[in-house]
Amino acid sequence: MESPYRPTMHIYVVWRSDSGEDPFSSKSGLCAKEIYSHFCRNVTEPLDRGLGIPVFFRNQPPNGLSAVPLPIDLNYAERTAVIVLADSKLALASDEWKAYITGLCKGAEESHGKHRVFPIAVTDAARRIDFLNMLQFVNGAPDTFLTDLTGDLWRFLHTSSPTSATSVPDPLRLFISHAKRDGISEAEAFKKHIENRPLHRFFDSVNIAAGYRFAEQITNAILGSVLLVLMTDAYSSRPWCRREILAAKTAVRPIVVVDMLEKEERRSFPYAANVPVIRWREDNYEQVLQATVTEALRFEYDRLRMETLRRLGRLATDATVLVRPPELLDAQALLQPSANDIVKVIYPDPPLGNEEIDALAMMFPKIAFTTPTMPAGAPKSRQYTIGVSVSHSNNL
Repeated sequence: MESPYRPTMHIYVVWRSDSGEDPFSSKSGLCAKEIYSHFCRNVTEPLDRGLGIPVFFRNQPPNGLSAVPLPIDLNYAERTAVIVLADSKLALASDEWKAYITGLCKGAEESHGKHRVFPIAVTDAARRIDFLNMLQFVNGAPDTFLTDLTGDLWRFLHTSSPTSATSVPDPLRLFISHAKRDGISEAEAFKKHIENRPLHRFFDSVNIAAGYRFAEQITNAILGSVLLVLMTDAYSSRPWCRREILAAKTAVRPIVVVDMLEKEERRSFPYAANVPVIRWREDNYEQVLQATVTEALRFEYDRLRMETLRRLGRLATDATVLVRPPELLDAQALLQPSANDIVKVIYPDPPLGNEEIDALAMMFPKIAFTTPTMPAGAPKSRQYTIGVSVSHSNNL
């Protein structure tokens, strides 16, 4: 009998709002909307898929039937992250609310690390909430808390086989890839920016041990890192920079490129594509850092979700599963010259455009690329034209 499907992770956002008020008008309510848009789907861009992690709100009793919100089933998903927004209203909470939060903390503690409560101090009153004092609060000011929370959730999700509620996994590590010719000052600035954040970093000028093989240390560091590429004018011309990107692609590691071009690059390195790219604006360190930890979380979430789907028979067991859209580097590694059957490759949604799929099909006709939501084996219909009529609604 097939085992029932359990979602990879659920996020619950808990805060206290009074009955009859707009729950999203307070600081905590606005914070909850930010969390939803970041981890699930951007409410201002309906066509943007976002990370797609299910996010649920618990802030008011249901229809006055009780004094607290609906209960949270911690065992409905493989992992449950309960984010408690602590403010002055929660500090003045009733005994029923205190019992509600305390029960969640107790349930998470007894889950052997499968579920966890993450408190966030929205106002200064949060520090006076005695029933949360036993937990470390998420670091970060209002403009940095999403980055730190994303890193904390990666850390929580990355521990694939938790055995103890007290074991603390290592934080995410950034490998700062840069060209010495024109990127050293920017790399040092990034290193300084993350020194007081809950992240580790690899910086070759200080992290490589003397007397050991340089290449092996670089490769080993990339295996456990997310690659942050500072794409300056000289970057693509440097052999070691190209090696670092290829090492990250081969090891299936997350990569984020920061576009720092000032004049030109004579030839862009093709394998630095197919990844998120952030334009450098001289001081947007936090935007770059948030994009980097978000890509790391997406990688980990999609990897675990696809593994679950395949284990339950929802994906072909003989398919190769990717955690980023396919590219030539992937297709070349999948070629089997002696095989007559079609090679199946499954990658995360959204599907590639038809023009990209057609280009891959011309070069690799024995590889079928699909996503979990695409109908397997269904041929593309070229017989019909579909017209979609939409209005100019403000909330489209």
